[in-house]
Amino acid sequence: MLLSRRSTARLNDLQSLLSAYLVRSEGAGERIDQVDYTAITETCSALRTALTADLSTREQRTIVGVMASWRWHRLESRKAKRRIDAIGRGKMSYPRKKLDL
Repeated sequence: MLLSRRSTARLNDLQSLLSAYLVRSEGAGERIDQVDYTAITETCSALRTALTADLSTREQRTIVGVMASWRWHRLESRKAKRRIDAIGRGKMSYPRKKLDL
């Protein structure tokens, strides 16, 4: 799938957040607390909005629309970094064969 740079950035935000959450959580059977759930849903929403914007880029856009989009993505990037930091920045280092995919 081809994504714009901005959609790719939102996808990377989501992957980083989920990675940090999985590293921090001990077991797969745990319930997600409300704060973590909200952070994940807000990040998913930002990705969904970015993908929707990609679909509408075939239309001619005004400079005001371009600037509004740029500002929105900049704010979402900052929000995502705060969410990731709140959960705990972590890198997943699980071998593929141990994951049930």
